[in-house]
Amino acid sequence: MLEVNNYALKADGPKSEDVTTPKRDLSKNARNILPEYCEVCGNRAIGYHYDVATCNGCKAFFRRTIITGRKFLCKKGHKCLEKADPKARRLCPGCRFEKCEKVGMNPMNIQAEMTQKGELLRQQFIASREFEQSINRTPTPIEDKLSIAISKLTLIEDQLDDLFNSNIPAHYGDMRTLTEILQMNPILEVSRIPDLKFLTSQLFPAHAGFCHNIYLSMVEFTKMFDSFSKLSTDSIKKLIRHGASMCVGLMASRRSVRKFNADSLRRTDGTIAGKPDRSWNGIWVEHKKMIQKVLHSFVRNKIDDVEFMFLKAIAICNPAVPDLRKADQVVVEKERFRYATALLDYCFRTYGSTHGADRFGSILSVMTIMENQQREEKCFYVILRSYFSHVDMLLDDEKPCSSRSKILHLEKDKNVLPAKCQICRNPAVGYHYDVASCNGCKAFFRRTVITGKIIKCKYGKRCLEGDDPTDLKKRLCGDCRFTKCEEMSMNPMSIRAEITSTEGKKLKNELVKKRKLAEVGISKKIKFEDEMTVVLTRLTIMESQLVDLFNSNLPKHYVDLRPLSDILVDKPTLEASKIPHLSFFGNELFPDHGGMAHTSLLAVVEFIKMMDFYQQLDSDSLLKIVKHGTLMVRGLMNAERSIRRFQSDCIRRADGSVAGKPMRNYNGVWVEQRKIVQKILYAFLRNNIDSTEYLFVKAIVLCNPAVIGISMEAQKVVEEERQKYARSLFTYCLRQHGSRFGPDRFAALLSIMSVMENQQKEEKSFNVILRSFYSNVTVLVSPLYDEIMGS
Repeated sequence: MLEVNNYALKADGPKSEDVTTPKRDLSKNARNILPEYCEVCGNRAIGYHYDVATCNGCKAFFRRTIITGRKFLCKKGHKCLEKADPKARRLCPGCRFEKCEKVGMNPMNIQAEMTQKGELLRQQFIASREFEQSINRTPTPIEDKLSIAISKLTLIEDQLDDLFNSNIPAHYGDMRTLTEILQMNPILEVSRIPDLKFLTSQLFPAHAGFCHNIYLSMVEFTKMFDSFSKLSTDSIKKLIRHGASMCVGLMASRRSVRKFNADSLRRTDGTIAGKPDRSWNGIWVEHKKMIQKVLHSFVRNKIDDVEFMFLKAIAICNPAVPDLRKADQVVVEKERFRYATALLDYCFRTYGSTHGADRFGSILSVMTIMENQQREEKCFYVILRSYFSHVDMLLDDEKPCSSRSKILHLEKDKNVLPAKCQICRNPAVGYHYDVASCNGCKAFFRRTVITGKIIKCKYGKRCLEGDDPTDLKKRLCGDCRFTKCEEMSMNPMSIRAEITSTEGKKLKNELVKKRKLAEVGISKKIKFEDEMTVVLTRLTIMESQLVDLFNSNLPKHYVDLRPLSDILVDKPTLEASKIPHLSFFGNELFPDHGGMAHTSLLAVVEFIKMMDFYQQLDSDSLLKIVKHGTLMVRGLMNAERSIRRFQSDCIRRADGSVAGKPMRNYNGVWVEQRKIVQKILYAFLRNNIDSTEYLFVKAIVLCNPAVIGISMEAQKVVEEERQKYARSLFTYCLRQHGSRFGPDRFAALLSIMSVMENQQKEEKSFNVILRSFYSNVTVLVSPLYDEIMGS
């Protein structure tokens, strides 16, 4: 009664310092007291509704939203109702509903009949509520930052374990997009995935469900992060797209080790993951080997469960992801720093001050391997997508665009309100004339096309530059505004009003012509850029497949006696251990470095066997092309390895030793071979060639239609291949260096070929001297080496 009397004194009696203000009490005894403020918007409350003190508007809004199942997106980073403001409650329904959820409004108290979407939303709401309550109930033995972080991550992992280790029924698919999944509350069981659809022609019915659920569990994991609720949906999507595959590889590795005690990657049902070694449209891929890298690193570093959880959290919280908003970068950076600090603290507690820092560095080094594996998996996906080009979906990916209008614009989800107008950058109200726009810009474009009147800009057409929203209180420049409408490709054909003025008809015809020309130009540009992407992806896969062979050595006193013609018809050999029929040579001339010289040349030959023209050439022409280009490409690969792997300014062998013999006398001829083999390296350094340019130059050198003695048919095939690689390199140069300096860069890269030819010529001349010096030896290094050098 004390609280009731005090409340009455405060309401009816005179003001006095002796009267104590009652604290808000949400217990059952406090229901007899009229609440003062709505906990959602801060307006005057009228009572308790759905277990929370609210006003009439927020009560009705919550009830209406749950019944209809509608979903709302915030346009301003979920910060609209950080401060309770009754006037702002209607500006953002997304933040208003989140606030209803945050303060604990109970959807089970709604007694009205639910729609199907409403019932689904209510179940999601209840699941989220139970999850948050379980987090709040979880005790922490030591109330410090490390223990709290471990407890929260452990709880999230436990919640997602069933989803991660489950499967969707065969021939059923989850058709939700990433955006739709992010808008929903956490779904922690397969049985709660909404609207599974039956797929009559599913490509991988046995394993597609496993694969989907692994990635779905990663998305749900991200949604459970406390600070991620402060991020925009666009930023969360970018973080997931960048880090999900890395984390999935880590999660699958942990499951394989902990659950199956296996040294190879396993699916949920225990089967070995990965596709067998095979050729995909001429590209030989060892997919099973590709996806084992993170697992091997996991086993090698003996990562425990706590280290796994922190590493996973650090990997997904990456502020360096391109195009994140600055405010979101700050949030993600703080989150990553928090988990990194906790991991460092754990390492110090577990391994002591002496070894803790080393352990911390070892764990973070796994992220490099995770990134490499993710890059290779995405490259393999491109190959797989091209191989199954007749299939609409591999798992759940969206259907490719086919019409011209879809070439110009990404497919829009019409059920999701666009965040901002693409003309003035203020809040949009929908899609008008194929572009997300506000009411003002929609009406302006329509009015301008109908009348045909455009007022010229007085300020050099710079009125709408920048990324900030325009000031609605100021009148926008008509010329710049209409130019922006053109740039965003607003469609004049969608205007249904009759255009009677001559100026309007003329303007509309001009816009239609420009639009058609733009479609043709963009489709050509997309075609060439797509070609460059496909070509680069194939070359990257081929290069990654041959890294082990190129950097390996043969056992001492063992030689590969296969001639070049036999190697060209054999199956691809991607590891030194798989070279067939090695022969023992007790008196091998160069036992320390001969094996490395052979495997470096063998890697070039295997690279040629993976190229598109390999199957189209006759054996004689193919033999001549290989002999002509192999030594040049080996010099280029040696230069790339010396710079990228050893950060050296001289040529290094695979073991790190300096390549080339020092100055010495060979039967009266003084030769410094070490100086000969450096020329390509110096050109490489001088031109600062990156990894992409290196791959294109390498392919162009091998595709040489001017090789003497090849057939006319072979010349045509090789010429087409060289043009394809040159076209891709030129596109890349224009992209990287612009239209002004791109052609100069392209010419500079091609000029390196003359240096490569000169070095090849000098290396072959030195081989003649070496052959005469060791005239009593049958094989210098291997038959392959002798054939290449003697050609």
